[in-house]
Amino acid sequence: MPFLSCKLFKVGQSALDNAVALFSKRGTTEYAEKWEYKLNFTVRPFEALQKRGVGYLSEVFYDRIFFIRTVDPETYDTNSKPAKQTAGPIVVVLYMKAPLEYVLGVFSNYNTAKEIAGIANGLLAPEPKGLYDGIHGVRFLIDQKEQEIRAIPSFSNVSELRVEEVNDSHIDSVWLKGSKLDESAEWNKYVTDDISGGRIRFLTLSYKDRNYYILDDGRIFTRQGTDARDDYVLMYELVSLLNGVDAVKF
Repeated sequence: MPFLSCKLFKVGQSALDNAVALFSKRGTTEYAEKWEYKLNFTVRPFEALQKRGVGYLSEVFYDRIFFIRTVDPETYDTNSKPAKQTAGPIVVVLYMKAPLEYVLGVFSNYNTAKEIAGIANGLLAPEPKGLYDGIHGVRFLIDQKEQEIRAIPSFSNVSELRVEEVNDSHIDSVWLKGSKLDESAEWNKYVTDDISGGRIRFLTLSYKDRNYYILDDGRIFTRQGTDARDDYVLMYELVSLLNGVDAVKF
């Protein structure tokens, strides 16, 4: 089954209207000019989620610069020159349904998600420019709320876990895999123990027969995505459940 990864960002108050205008309508906008290349950001929206009241689903394309390196076969001198490349499509959802109002989900790897958020951050700035709170990353309070998260009735079976900053002179971090890890002696040692326990970086929980990795930097991913529009609704449901126990920092 396809890998599905989402990084979440919160759209600030001053950018709300521009966010809807950008991600709900088909269009291309120039966002920068580098080395005489005009770099564009293109949005291709779909109506699927809007009809379900969840938000705006889009595919986005964006231009970026990379360098082509060549070597002279006679002198062995090297030369680099810039070229423009278009990346995409990347699926983006601007969630509009409580409690995820104006939360932007970028379904890609972490670096690409940060690139898209950075471009959108510049495009959403109001005119004339004044105070602007822009876009910032959402975080999950996994370490602080691990008991509350595990107590959510819809979740089950902690099957993977990474703990960093372990208080042990021989161990820096611990990565555990198994079944019902929260019932194991290792959980007590590396998570709950006040002396030896560390900070939870991520954990994996089952939700609707899929395993989801929940990372403290605001990412969620699964190796069991169906590549269907329902995946984006399931992501909304999952984050809403986390928010219900105050485990989401917008």
